[in-house]
Amino acid sequence: MQIIMVLAVFALGLFGFNKLMGYKKDNIVFDFEDRYTNQEAYVKAILSELEKEGREATYQGDATFMVDGRRYTLVERNISMGPGILQRTILQAEK
Repeated sequence: MQIIMVLAVFALGLFGFNKLMGYKKDNIVFDFEDRYTNQEAYVKAILSELEKEGREATYQGDATFMVDGRRYTLVERNISMGPGILQRTILQAEK
C-alpha cells in the first residue's frame, strides 16, 4: 500500500511540475540566458527568438502575441537553478 501511495505522489508531483514548467502540446517554451526586467527589451527578445525559429510573430500588446496566425498569451516563470535564476518564457495558445 505504501508503494502505491509513493508512486501516486510521485506521479502527481511530476504532473504538477510539467504543468508549472509549461510543457503542453500547443505551448511555445524557451529559456533566456539573460534575465529581462525591461518589458520592451523582453518583448524584442521573444520576437527575435521566434524569428530564429522561422515563425511569423507580432506583439499585440497586453502580453499577447500573434504567432503564425494564432494568439498566444505570455507567461513568465522565474526558477531558481543553482547559483542563478532561469527566466522561462511560455507562450500559451489561446483557445
